[in-house]
Amino acid sequence: FRRALRTELVPVKELQAVVDGLLFLATYGQQTSRPDGLLYQVSEDGMDSPESWPDQLFPFIVVSVGSGVSILRVNSAADGDYERVGGTACGGGTFLGLARALTSADSFEEALALEIGRA
Repeated sequence: FRRALRTELVPVKELQAVVDGLLFLATYGQQTSRPDGLLYQVSEDGMDSPESWPDQLFPFIVVSVGSGVSILRVNSAADGDYERVGGTACGGGTFLGLARALTSADSFEEALALEIGRA
């Protein structure tokens, strides 16, 4: 594998990579040519609205949703200065798979609509 691709694979911890990526964006995202600095929020009607980076970044919470959910508190930019404060093994992928198997939902949005009684 290494010879065929001529590359070295380096294992990284997933949550550390997420934190490092956010810290990279916080440092360099404001220096982009984009007027919104890469930070935005999505309103209930689905529209993007640019946001300013907060003056005081730390501490902040990161929620990573995939096949599981992890909730992290990031205390500073120091290497490894975060802690997992919660989460579950059941994440978005598990939820959608179960929703598709047990209901008429074909999408995450349809499953949420069923959950709150809109469908």
